[in-house]
Amino acid sequence: MANYVLEREWHKNQLVAQHEDGSVLLKFSSNQKKMVFSWAMGFGDSVTVIKPERLREESREECRKMAGKYGT
Repeated sequence: MANYVLEREWHKNQLVAQHEDGSVLLKFSSNQKKMVFSWAMGFGDSVTVIKPERLREESREECRKMAGKYGT
């Protein structure tokens, strides 16, 4: 997944950094919360939302709801 993120331009003002462990940090600003939420969730467990905290909490809550549907 790291290469997939590294090889694309996701936002005109993005900052991308690859860490020694192979993980990638992608930073950008957007006023399209719903679009960013859906996009991030599309990466499944390969993504961790760090900021903003509100988007992080919404992601956490969506994962709880999904887990509830599958009996965990």
